Amino acid sequence: MADTPIIRIERTLTAPAARVFDAWLDPVWIGRFMFGPHLRDEQIVSLSNQAHVGGIFSYRVTRQGVEINHTGTYREIDRPRRLVFTWGVDVEQGDQSVVTIEIAPQGENCALTLTHRLHPDWTDYAERTQQGWTKIVGDLIASFTRDYARAQQISCSAEQCFGALTQEIDAWWSAHTEGRADAEGSEFTVRFGATFKRFKIVGLEANRAVAWRCVESYLDLDSLSVKSEWDDTDIRWTIQPHDGGVLLGVMHIGLNPGVGCFDACAQGWDHFLVNSLKPLLETGVGHPHVEP
Repeated sequence: MADTPIIRIERTLTAPAARVFDAWLDPVWIGRFMFGPHLRDEQIVSLSNQAHVGGIFSYRVTRQGVEINHTGTYREIDRPRRLVFTWGVDVEQGDQSVVTIEIAPQGENCALTLTHRLHPDWTDYAERTQQGWTKIVGDLIASFTRDYARAQQISCSAEQCFGALTQEIDAWWSAHTEGRADAEGSEFTVRFGATFKRFKIVGLEANRAVAWRCVESYLDLDSLSVKSEWDDTDIRWTIQPHDGGVLLGVMHIGLNPGVGCFDACAQGWDHFLVNSLKPLLETGVGHPHVEP
């Protein structure tokens, strides 16, 4: 009988054990580090799971026009230290191919050990599988240091876009905005209930670029022990003519998955950029936060 090939990868991550553990069960995070065009030549079709013992997962991607379904069943879930699941492709060999992820807390960091016991029939694929898991774990590590960024096509002029970022913040982000954002050195504050962020304008290039620095913040989130995580972070906007409109890019330097508020704040950015700033520029009507 052929020997069972075993793959083992050990890494240290600069992120808390609980957040690293949760990433392996969150489809949004799985799309950041396990699958997608940033990792290999593939497109994600769907990522779904039932995150409980006995639950199944199905991660579908296409590679060179062929759909591949990665499937498995969760055998152990012991947050934040141990996760065990079977691993198969299109249901083949899943029961005897088992992945174990062990996470040891080290203060605000953690040590991760991934062990994959392959089915004996997969012996010829052991080296390729080792390379695949090495890439995935490497991308997981990078995901905890990658700053929030987004780019979107908007049907408007560069002048209109620049104006929305310098004179109309109350029309797309928060109706409760104070101060000025149209001159270098000026400051403005946006409020969302008890939450507020105060910014200083540190760069302006007419119709091309805007830069803000957060000089003071308070984030009214019960999950945060540090409520000022936006302090000393930078927001950089770029405006480029594109396809009859503009390509608006934003990067929030310092807002990354290693920060406690990342998930909530990234969702907030996505919401206001897609559902408020874009319609403001294309239809004249934004949807900023308004206190009830």
